[in-house]
Amino acid sequence: MKRFYHNFFFLFSLSVLLLCGCQKEEDLTPPPGTTDDSTTEESPESPAEDNSDYITVNHWIDNIMRDKYLWYEDIPERSSLDYGSHPFQFFESLLSEQERGEREGYYSTIEQLVTSPRSINSVTLNYGMEYILYELPGTSYYVARIIYVLPNSPAQEAGIKRGDWVIASNGTPITADNHTQLLSSGSTAVLSTMTYNPDTDLFDTGPDIRISAARTVENNPIFLDTIYTYNSQKIGYLVYNSFVTGKNGYDDKSYLTEMVKCFERFKTQNVNQFILDLRYNGGGYIDCSQWLGTGLAPASSLDKTFAYMLSNDKQENRKEELLFIPEATSGNLDLSQLYVITSSFTASASETVINSLRAYMNVTLIGTTTEGKNVGGYIYENILLGYAITPITFRVYNSLDQSDFNHGFVPDHVIDEMASMEPFYDLGDTRETMLAKAISLITGTAAPTNINVKSASHAMPVKISPLHSLSKYGNYGKLLKKEE
Repeated sequence: MKRFYHNFFFLFSLSVLLLCGCQKEEDLTPPPGTTDDSTTEESPESPAEDNSDYITVNHWIDNIMRDKYLWYEDIPERSSLDYGSHPFQFFESLLSEQERGEREGYYSTIEQLVTSPRSINSVTLNYGMEYILYELPGTSYYVARIIYVLPNSPAQEAGIKRGDWVIASNGTPITADNHTQLLSSGSTAVLSTMTYNPDTDLFDTGPDIRISAARTVENNPIFLDTIYTYNSQKIGYLVYNSFVTGKNGYDDKSYLTEMVKCFERFKTQNVNQFILDLRYNGGGYIDCSQWLGTGLAPASSLDKTFAYMLSNDKQENRKEELLFIPEATSGNLDLSQLYVITSSFTASASETVINSLRAYMNVTLIGTTTEGKNVGGYIYENILLGYAITPITFRVYNSLDQSDFNHGFVPDHVIDEMASMEPFYDLGDTRETMLAKAISLITGTAAPTNINVKSASHAMPVKISPLHSLSKYGNYGKLLKKEE
């Protein structure tokens, strides 16, 4: 291992020196107009409103929270609260430790509204690549591993591929503070890459990749849909990356319409087995999970309970039931078995699909343990005040009254692609680790040898960090219901 560290840091230092030159600290800041204008959250220190504005906003927040919040009884007495504080700070002061559990943060969120509509899954300026970060031992720097690249994006045009390792942008090493600016927004950049050599267990210096300026890139949740034929088995495969209704906000149902048509194509092609890939799906609207579940469920379950949401005891109608959608029979595959690919990114609405379908069919999980989020919230907007809050207001159950996945779903077949130096094949490539395993389970054939993933303790010369690009999306880690 000493040989690895010595060689790695020599190559890393050399590449940074050659690219960085006399670069100044201010070069880390993207030029004006290149930041993500769709981001609605604002720093608590931002002087957007005066103290009197804060008081009005905070009283609106307080009234909703005391009525709707799942743990309303834990909210401090009004006399102990600072109604003149920034709304972000005030909102957090109301949250219960029951919500946090063993997590570092809270699920409830607050944001400032923008004047133009947007999807919770949109990012105005984007290179079009998603990544996870690994810590470089003994430093404050990181290396990014690309997990997928969006079509028609600057990243795709530059030739960046799933599995690539990026160590710097314009000579600037990746840190916890700058990784979102350097890899998800900004102008033209030169990315420094490295390649892993399995024969030596070392990284080698890779090519520099020039990527054009970030631009608006559509992030369609239906990333890939295809069919594999093995004798009598027609296997449908769907990579579904977020539960959003359309690119222009909740009232845009274009993505839902596309999902329905997608399942109608699957049915027309006589798909009788299905692999649902939710490994990068952090959640979104429960309405979308309801439609997805309808496409996959046994036909006998249509018009029965998909899930129900249970609110606090202040609500007159505590239980809100969602049914499988009977009018969607044209796209219902009438399955009795489902294979779902999961990871630690699989959360909320994704877990709701798993939990709901388990009440009606066999669901086999492949991957790693999911997030464990069995609660969700309504979105409350106040256009005049310019704020929206999404407090946790309900717990979600399936038709068997089960909601015991707060620690995540443990896979039946554990494969951790993040904790291996094995190559990342493209999503949809039948050599890809977890897809290959799912196909082998369906067909009864031996899985390729590449799915015998090495353990992280032996295979990883870098350490997985909790930082990744998927968290920039407004739907990540959320189970949402729009207030009617």
